[in-house]
Amino acid sequence: PVLVEAAYTIGSTQIRNRGTIGGNIVNASPAADLLPPLIALKAEVELTSGKGKRVLSLEEFLAGPYKTKIQANELLTKIKIPLLGDNYYTDFQKIGRRKALSIARLSLALVTKIDKEGIFQDTRVVPGSATPYPQSLPETEKAVNGKSVLNVDLEEIGKITSKEMVSITGERWSTPYKKPTIAVLIKRALEKIIKEAKTND
Repeated sequence: PVLVEAAYTIGSTQIRNRGTIGGNIVNASPAADLLPPLIALKAEVELTSGKGKRVLSLEEFLAGPYKTKIQANELLTKIKIPLLGDNYYTDFQKIGRRKALSIARLSLALVTKIDKEGIFQDTRVVPGSATPYPQSLPETEKAVNGKSVLNVDLEEIGKITSKEMVSITGERWSTPYKKPTIAVLIKRALEKIIKEAKTND
């Protein structure tokens, strides 16, 4: 679902019909809509050349804004996405200047497991347009893991996410906008997942 939600926000119907997931990956835009959910899903890319094949995790494949580790003689020939097990929940949040044909001002993909006791496990949080290139936020993930859906402090999680983003980017002209907004996105994503988990309980 998280990949479908993200794909639905890309460009227009015409762009979605002509564009490819591989193109979105190799372009490596900081605002690419598919990179956060693919990283959160622990996707891997297979690169093929005349010398053979190699496989990298998508997060490792990205080398910077609009930069990847693909070589001049390589093609991206396969994207591998592991299946999620039982009791996993996902969400994708995006804020843009408008509803359609919108480049993300900020986005966030969340993948997490909630066990039978309502405890978060294996949480993966990946924002877009928040850091030089999409990457996971381990401090935020650590803060969510082990918490209960009944009493997780969403305000505190939001503060941790904001602080972690700034620790990566430093203070920039966009920080006064993005710092509170990324906190809102992680809270919205968690609220949606918690509601879904309680409904399924």
